[in-house]
Amino acid sequence: MFNQLYSASSGVSVGRTWVRELLIKEAHEALHLQKKLKHRVPEQVPLNSVWGIDTTCVTDANKTQNIVFGIIDHGSRLNAAMQYLKRFNSWTFLGCVFLAIGEYGKPTAIKTDNHPVFHSR
Repeated sequence: MFNQLYSASSGVSVGRTWVRELLIKEAHEALHLQKKLKHRVPEQVPLNSVWGIDTTCVTDANKTQNIVFGIIDHGSRLNAAMQYLKRFNSWTFLGCVFLAIGEYGKPTAIKTDNHPVFHSR
């Protein structure tokens, strides 16, 4: 990619061997940076600012799958809502969110995954 972008204008090109040797030489530092990023302390988020919302299926003793809905406050790690849903549609989702807003107040942002229920009309 470097050669395609810059070799015509600058006359400088890079070989595969040089790139491979550079990656091997820097692998130790990259490993330390990866560990440092993995074990860093997360930055502080204000309370009730960002909520994470998701669903999962839990199988009970009768081998039936039940949908469980959960809301977690990113700032305090508070479990704002955790409940079983009989139906999984936009109205049920909004009802659960409005009940949590009524109890804890309105968050600044809500993070969800890309499930159709979360981004429907």
